[in-house]
Amino acid sequence: MMNFTAELRGPANNMEILATAYADTTGKGTGRDEPMLMTITMEKEESSYYSGMQMRGRTSMHCVGFIVTLQRGAEWAASGNVTQAVPFDFPNAACVC
Repeated sequence: MMNFTAELRGPANNMEILATAYADTTGKGTGRDEPMLMTITMEKEESSYYSGMQMRGRTSMHCVGFIVTLQRGAEWAASGNVTQAVPFDFPNAACVC
C-alpha cells in the first residue's frame, strides 16, 4: 500500500507535530518518521488539524485511536481547547488497534 502521508508538500510554517509514524520502505515509504497528526495556525488565528491516519484504509477509522484523535483535534481546531478525556481503551505501547 502506498504511503500517502510521506513527503507532504507546502510550507512547514506555524505547525506543531503531535505524532509521527515510520514510513516503511517496503510500503513505498520514505524510511523516515513522517507527520501523522499536526496542528497548523494560519492567518487571522484560524486553526487547522491534520490527521494522516485515515490514509490507512477504512479499517483504521474504526480504531478508538483514530476516533478519539479526530474528535479531540476537531474540538481543538474549533475552540482552541480540548475538554474530552482520553478513554481507557485508547491505544498505547502495550495495546495497538
